[in-house]
Amino acid sequence: MRKKAIILISMAMITLFGGVTVKENYKYKVIGSVGSIPIYEREVLRECEQNRAIVAQNFMEKYHVQMDEDFWENQYDGISPAEELRTSSLQNVIDDKCQQLLALEVGIDTCIDYRDFLKIYGKEKNDRKMKVSKGEAVYGPVSFNEADYWEYYMSNLKIEIINKMVEDGEPDSTEDVNSRYEEAIRQIKQKYTG
Repeated sequence: MRKKAIILISMAMITLFGGVTVKENYKYKVIGSVGSIPIYEREVLRECEQNRAIVAQNFMEKYHVQMDEDFWENQYDGISPAEELRTSSLQNVIDDKCQQLLALEVGIDTCIDYRDFLKIYGKEKNDRKMKVSKGEAVYGPVSFNEADYWEYYMSNLKIEIINKMVEDGEPDSTEDVNSRYEEAIRQIKQKYTG
C-alpha cells in the first residue's frame, strides 16, 4: 500500500513538474506525506535545485551525452534525466521525513511541517542580518540560503538523534551507534513507506 502511494506520488511529480526549473513563487501545496508529515511541492523543488547538477553530470558521464535543449527529456535506458531528477529529489525528501519521524519516536521535539521550518529559517536569517548590522559576532556563516539551512538543520537533527540513542542505549562504539541509527532509519522507512 505504501509503495503504491509512493509510486503514485512519483507519477504525480512527473506530471506536476513538466520542467525542472524552480520558481520563486512557491505554493504550499501538499503533494504527499510520510506518516503524518506532509510533503510540500516546495520541498521537492528545493531538492530538484540541489540535485540538478549531480543528475546532469551522472547522465553525461554514464551515457556520454552533452547537455542540449532536449537533454532533460531524452530517454537513456528508459529514463530521462528529468524523471531521475524528480524521483531522486522526492526520495531525498522522503528520507528526510523518515529522519524527522525517528526524531519524534526517540523523544526529540522537532518541527515536522516544512512551513514551521521556514519560520525558523526566516527568524535565523533576520537574527543574523541584525547582528551583522550591529557589528555583533555571528558564529558560522553570515547568511544561509534555504537549502543550506535545511542541510544544517537536518545535520543537527541527526546529531541529536544519535546523542539520544547513546543516552538511551549506551552503545559500545561509534560503529554500534551508526549501525543502530541506520537500523532505526530502515525500520522507520519500512513502517511508513513499505
